[in-house]
Amino acid sequence: MSSLKLGSLIVPLAFAITGCTTISVDKYVEETSGNFPHIGTISTAPVGEVMFSQFRYWRKTGYALQDSANIPIGGGNVQVNAGDFLVRATVEGKTAYCTEKPAFKMLVGGKSACFVDRNSNGLLDIVKVASDVLWYSADLNSPLKYSQTEVIVPRADAKKMELVYQGISRDVLRLTYREYFNDMARPAFFQDVTYDVAALPTDITFKSVRLHIIRAGNGGIEYQALSGF
Repeated sequence: MSSLKLGSLIVPLAFAITGCTTISVDKYVEETSGNFPHIGTISTAPVGEVMFSQFRYWRKTGYALQDSANIPIGGGNVQVNAGDFLVRATVEGKTAYCTEKPAFKMLVGGKSACFVDRNSNGLLDIVKVASDVLWYSADLNSPLKYSQTEVIVPRADAKKMELVYQGISRDVLRLTYREYFNDMARPAFFQDVTYDVAALPTDITFKSVRLHIIRAGNGGIEYQALSGF
């Protein structure tokens, strides 16, 4: 097994990298960080939507199979399922889409399988698997559909913080603060906060976030982010 190192993130890949069966894998895991909207930008948000978000997380961009298949080849079987993640790579000088997990099942162990979209029409019609010295290749009687996808990579140091506008009533402005960690799937912490705003425009502060509120109503809010978390 080899490893592809991208910055501080190491992604294990079951690719054969010996002899003549080298796979060149495109970079597909990236750190994403920043805030939205940009500081200083005048923005609007309806009730229930995020006013301000600051984030740092990792994502992998690639392709997802939309079909399943069991393909005999090279003395073993390639078993793939709908939803399996594919990595864009170069195999024998041509673009291929290789499984991130072992899909070529042999008597002992397993390796990645690679597919080729010969006609660039969104259908994978060739499968390739590697021994230590050569590639086995076979045409697919039933081509497999695939599409682009993006997946969050869970990490302990991933974090997202956001403020959500919850409306205004009797000069009381309501926000919800949410924190996400690791896989960003659901908030690990949230807190409702209120502000007395007898007159607009006005400035409010939550932690180190400062917002200039221009107007607010139950139809939405107009504001300017002055600083972030």
